[in-house]
Amino acid sequence: MAVVIVDTEERIQAFVPQLEEMDIEGLVTLEPVQVVRFDGTQGAGR
Repeated sequence: MAVVIVDTEERIQAFVPQLEEMDIEGLVTLEPVQVVRFDGTQGAGR
């Protein structure tokens, strides 16, 4: 299972201590992303 949270780095870093307080195990990856948005209008009329 994967849970994906997209937010600013500052907000994610602020959330990490709350995860550490929970009695859970898991893996957190912090990765930069490039956002490419498609709204369905590209290629219209093909």
